[in-house]
Amino acid sequence: MPILELLIKMNKVIPIMIAFLFFPALFFGQDVSKELTEISKAFYSFQYKNVIFKADSILSGKNNITVSDKVEIYRFKAISHFSLRQVKYSEISFMALLDLNPEYVLNKSENAPKIVQLFSRLKTRHKSKQVLKSTKKILFWLKCHVKLSRQT
Repeated sequence: MPILELLIKMNKVIPIMIAFLFFPALFFGQDVSKELTEISKAFYSFQYKNVIFKADSILSGKNNITVSDKVEIYRFKAISHFSLRQVKYSEISFMALLDLNPEYVLNKSENAPKIVQLFSRLKTRHKSKQVLKSTKKILFWLKCHVKLSRQT
């Protein structure tokens, strides 16, 4: 009867395997929205070091974060760095945000003018880099096309 026992055990294992495949969030870590709420609470309580620590932890450890959640985390992180006078790290976080969403608009009524000015400068720089990348791609394509046309 070992085959019968094996089938009974398999019957119990299959639902677990299905849950594992289709609902990995049940097995891996907390819900990102809960963690984002914790970051938000720390941010509005002026616990900027805590915000940065939690943001880094989430961003380095989870692959199932939506783009909009990542953008929000980078925003909290950038403003926290700025508030701690860590402008370079603030710039890095804002640039990561813009890499995810180049059209992001920072709310002027919710942020200090210096933060808005910094973000505006970085957004302009980011757009320039994007234009440069596009131009390089076009030039590369043209060079390849010219080489191919000379060979034929």
